[in-house]
Amino acid sequence: HGCHAQYMANMGSIASLVMAVIISSGGEDEHNMTRGVIPSAMKLWGLVVCHHTSPRC
Repeated sequence: HGCHAQYMANMGSIASLVMAVIISSGGEDEHNMTRGVIPSAMKLWGLVVCHHTSPRC
């Protein structure tokens, strides 16, 4: 879809980076994540969004 490209153009951005902030209930979840198991109690807490507007010099 072209809506993201239009959104970026409207802000003058040439690049963006988005990172999800995930929280868990604690306890076994941290242990399971190290073993590659995705815990069911994980929740999206927020997003960190960065926009870049000028090329490197």
